[in-house]
Amino acid sequence: MATPTSTLPRPLSATRVRTTIRWETARAALAGPLGGIRTDLALLVAAAVFHSPVWHKAVIAGAGSVGFLLAPAVVAAAAAGGATSAGVRALLLLTAALGLGVVAAVPTGDGLL
Repeated sequence: MATPTSTLPRPLSATRVRTTIRWETARAALAGPLGGIRTDLALLVAAAVFHSPVWHKAVIAGAGSVGFLLAPAVVAAAAAGGATSAGVRALLLLTAALGLGVVAAVPTGDGLL
């Protein structure tokens, strides 16, 4: 009789779990109260400082929620492709930075962020 094999991942070691909790606690403490209001702060700046059009404000308001909704799919795709979620996050942040650089470099008259 064949020995059944499990497709479940190996359990994490207690040391790895403690390390993860320690780093996540430090990240959350450093993010502080502003960590949860990034999108709201960007929306406030777009409205008050740049007098952005309504559709710019709508994109900013929806971007944070869409990012949270896409996060599980991105992590699953990274795991399926053999990449780490940290590597994918770095790539996404680089892409966002390049996009913001392009937006900042292109002269527009409407105050696009």
